[in-house]
Amino acid sequence: MPNSFAQRFVAIGASNSTTTSPPYWVGDANTLSLSIQSSTGSTSRYTIQGSNDDGFGAPLDAAAWSLVTAIVDPVSMPAIFTISAGARWLRAWVDPVSINDPAGSTASGVTIIFAQNTL
Repeated sequence: MPNSFAQRFVAIGASNSTTTSPPYWVGDANTLSLSIQSSTGSTSRYTIQGSNDDGFGAPLDAAAWSLVTAIVDPVSMPAIFTISAGARWLRAWVDPVSINDPAGSTASGVTIIFAQNTL
């Protein structure tokens, strides 16, 4: 029986005001999950993007990203979602302007974690 390896990647940390995560290699994953945790009450939109660009020999092309899913106002926090495996790269994007606060709350207080299992 092959060994299974779990990996965890904090895409966006709660103490960071970054709205777009760096790319995360998931090309050899057989299961993927996404965890969103928020320490603030503001609602936001969380967008997950995928790319099948090479990414190892040269930087990922900015136009090579596609929408995987968009999550608006999860019912409860923390929230865990399953992502279908198949993309080579994933990244998370948090709308810098809250839906409930159009004046502009940032991604602070939000943690987004990708987790994958590989064989």
